[in-house]
Amino acid sequence: MAMRLRRRYKLLSTILLLFAVFAVLAPVRLKNVVEGITENPSLDAIHAIAEGLGLLPSPRIPVTLVRIDDPSFAEWHRPFPFSKSLIAGLVDTARKEKPAAILVDLDISAATSQADAEALENLLAEWSEHDPPLLFPKELSIGEDGKTRPLGQISFDRHFTDGKPLYWVNVLFEQQDDLKIRNWNLWELPEGSCRALLAPQLLHFAYNKGGAKTVRLAEDYIGAREGIDCPKRQFSEIPEWILTLEKSAPIQFSFPRSNTAISPTTIPESGAPALVQLSAFPFAERPVAASALKGRFVIIGNSYADNGDFHDTPIGEMEGMRIIANAVANSPNVIEANSPWKTTAVTVCSMLVGGVVTLLTMALKPLIAGPMSLGFGIAIYIVCNIHWGPVAAHSVIQNGIVIWVLAIAFESLESICRGIFIDGRGWRSFLNG
Repeated sequence: MAMRLRRRYKLLSTILLLFAVFAVLAPVRLKNVVEGITENPSLDAIHAIAEGLGLLPSPRIPVTLVRIDDPSFAEWHRPFPFSKSLIAGLVDTARKEKPAAILVDLDISAATSQADAEALENLLAEWSEHDPPLLFPKELSIGEDGKTRPLGQISFDRHFTDGKPLYWVNVLFEQQDDLKIRNWNLWELPEGSCRALLAPQLLHFAYNKGGAKTVRLAEDYIGAREGIDCPKRQFSEIPEWILTLEKSAPIQFSFPRSNTAISPTTIPESGAPALVQLSAFPFAERPVAASALKGRFVIIGNSYADNGDFHDTPIGEMEGMRIIANAVANSPNVIEANSPWKTTAVTVCSMLVGGVVTLLTMALKPLIAGPMSLGFGIAIYIVCNIHWGPVAAHSVIQNGIVIWVLAIAFESLESICRGIFIDGRGWRSFLNG
C-alpha cells in the first residue's frame, strides 16, 4: 500500500513539475506556434503559404536585376549621389542585348559634376525609337492634403519627347498602417497635370499592347478622367483594360529576398528563368550572356545594405527594386479587364469564405478552427488567383474577412440582447456575449 502511494506521489510530482516547466517555457518558446495554429485567415498568411507551396500562377514577364550590391558599391568607392556616368555605362551595356525595357531605379535629379552629368545627357540625346523603353522614377512628394507634387524640373526633362521611348514613371508604393507594402498605385497624377504618371508595370503592359501610342493613350485618358479642371477630351477607341483599371493594384510576390543568381521559377511560355540577378560591378566590367538580358525587363538599382530602400512585405523585407520586379513580373495577371460576371463571382466567393470561417469559429475550438479556416482560405485564394487573377483573389479574402468579423460581432450583440431582454441575466449577459 505504501509503495503504491509513493508511486502516485512521484507521478503527481512529475506531472506538476512538467506543468511548471511548460508554464515557464510556453509563453517564450511556443507563443508563435500557438498563435499560428489558432490564427484565423489573414491575407498575408494565405498568400505566403500558397506562394511557398508553388500553387499560384507563375510570373509571365522575365525580369533581370542589375544590383548595386555591397561589393559593387565598395568597388566604386561608395559614390553619393550615385555617379551619372556609371548609370549611363550600365544602361548602355544593357541595351546592347535588346532587353524588353530598362528601368533605372536610381535618383538622377541630384546634382553632380558637369562632366559626370554629360555622360547621361549624351546617352539620352542619342536614344532612338529603335532602342527599348528606358524608364526613370519621377521624384514625387505627397503633401498633407494628399496631393502628389513633382519635386521640380531637372535638365534631363528636355530629352523626354514624343519621338523617343524615354519615360518618367511612378514608383511610389502604397504603404499601409502596419508599414507593409501590399499594393501599388498604377498611376499618380501630379498636381496641375492632365497626364497621368504610370507605374512601370502599367507602362510596360501598355507598351506591349500597342507601343508608344498606347502608352500615351493610357496617360492622357487616365489624366483626363482623374484630373481636376482638366478639359474633357474625346477619345476614338479606348481598350477595355484601360476603361476598367483601378488605381490601387495588389502586388503578387513571387521573388523573396535572395542572392541566388537564377530563380528556380520559370516563365510558362518560354521556360526562361523568371528572375536573374547580376552584380553591377562585374556586369559593367565584363560581358554577360545575352540570354540574361535579351527580351527581359531589366531593373538597375540599389541593394547594398545602407541604401535605406528596404521595405516590409507579406513575404519578408526586401529592396525597393525587388518589389518592382515582383510587380512587373506578374503584371499581366493583375492588369486585366473586369466584367460583371467576375464581380458577381467575387461577391459569391467572399460570402462563402466569410460564412464558412464564421461557422468554424462558432462550432469548433480555436486549436481546430484556426488551421481549418486557414486551409479553406488558401484553397479559395488559389482557385480565384488561377481563374480570375490576383485582384479578384485579394478581394475575395479581404471581403470574406470583413464578413467574418461582422458576423462574429452581430452574434455577440444578439447574445447580449437575448440575455438582457429575454433571459433576464442583466449585466452578466455582457460576460456571456
